[in-house]
Amino acid sequence: SAMHYVVSEWTACLSMVYLQYLTLTVNVGDKENLARVATNTAQFTKFLRIFQDEHNVDIVPSILMLQQYKRMMAAFHDESQQLKSIETLHKEHPNLSLYLICQFVLSWVHWTSSSEQQRAGNDKTAIHTLIGMTANEFIDNVFIKNDFLTLFEFDSNMLPNDAVQMVNADVMAMGEAQSNMIQIITSKLQNSQHKYIDELQKLFEKN
Repeated sequence: SAMHYVVSEWTACLSMVYLQYLTLTVNVGDKENLARVATNTAQFTKFLRIFQDEHNVDIVPSILMLQQYKRMMAAFHDESQQLKSIETLHKEHPNLSLYLICQFVLSWVHWTSSSEQQRAGNDKTAIHTLIGMTANEFIDNVFIKNDFLTLFEFDSNMLPNDAVQMVNADVMAMGEAQSNMIQIITSKLQNSQHKYIDELQKLFEKN
């Protein structure tokens, strides 16, 4: 049904929003936060299971998204591994969008290149502060408003065909607003001289 389709898309979008919020508000460069992220994603998974149990919604893509996010963050803190290219990260974590991976990488670069004194400030050095936004404003303006607002305005009384046409949002695609924001944040972090900044600049030059 149209409602089932929309709720499935909505849970995937909600999972994306949640992971972005974690990326923006948690110091992903601090290994001690691995446990915090694991706990938070486990709690969010319990929330998703309500839709599965009560409405028979397919939440597998969302579960995989959460699992792969945790695995990607853990790999960044595995000293036995070298940092992988963004292209490789995308291939190894197919349920994470390129936008989410780029956002995570930029947050990682920003946290790990900040001074110890800055890191202690937590929210003060999150990437959204580079453009004078709160985490909520960043997600709302860059992710939801431009491409996914229809998922939050759905009317269950709509005809099925109209509903599907209205919510043809692809949460895995990188829209223009997301692409532009990644490029803006990348330019703000040029002075870090991190290899990821060069890679991101080349990635968006191609596109």
